[in-house]
Amino acid sequence: MKQRAFERMTSSLRVNFSIGNEIHSGILTNLSKNGMFVNTKNCLPPKSKFDILIPLVTGVMSVSVKVRRLLKETNDYDGMGVEILNPSSQYFEFFNSMRSENIKNVKLANIKINSFMCKKCNYIAFDQAPTICPFCKGSIDNFDNNPDSLNILENFDNVGDFEKKHFPVITLLKEFDSKRECRFTDAHVKIGEIGHNMDIDDQIRSLDFYLNEFDRNKECIARFNLKCRRLNPAATIRLNNVTSGVLAVVAHCSSHGSWMAEAQF
Repeated sequence: MKQRAFERMTSSLRVNFSIGNEIHSGILTNLSKNGMFVNTKNCLPPKSKFDILIPLVTGVMSVSVKVRRLLKETNDYDGMGVEILNPSSQYFEFFNSMRSENIKNVKLANIKINSFMCKKCNYIAFDQAPTICPFCKGSIDNFDNNPDSLNILENFDNVGDFEKKHFPVITLLKEFDSKRECRFTDAHVKIGEIGHNMDIDDQIRSLDFYLNEFDRNKECIARFNLKCRRLNPAATIRLNNVTSGVLAVVAHCSSHGSWMAEAQF
């Protein structure tokens, strides 16, 4: 996936825009400092310029945009990606306020988590240790109960710069079909809110993704192994047909243990 120049955040805001003398509506599904994506059947041609009206607590904010791309899932167009023309200070304040809320929502409930860590590959199992490690194939004897090296995020507001270099930052973006039903959920993860270096003696070796759909325990669904100096500690996965649940991400640092954060969607 191509790296975006600006961070994007998920949204579900209903917005209005005008085509001639008619007012139409759509769902603002994601946004960044220089662009947005609007789910709507009333799409304008590429390069069209118009204003999107975003409801705020204090009134309505008008944002001038230009159509950059159209999304077509069926015979009709289902949405349009737009570039923001000359973003105002009001828009940046709006974006930053949404970003703060997004980060604050990445937290864990204040409960005790029973976990087991494999001493060979650092894989973490929750609730009970597996008979065989799914990654290194080691036996259950390799697992330590409730390892001290697992650091759990409760709230970004209460951690210092060292912790902010290690805890995963999770951004969830949903893609909707023509019936406004969620088709995919993209999970973008970077380590951390302050960037972590990838030096030989201090690096993020791997990222593990866990999914909890409420009717089952945390299930590890993916592991990304990261090569020192070649990669930044970040990864993206796409979840199919998952409309709600909790995504947990564990970052394994070669020098400072394992760091876990969760995001609910």
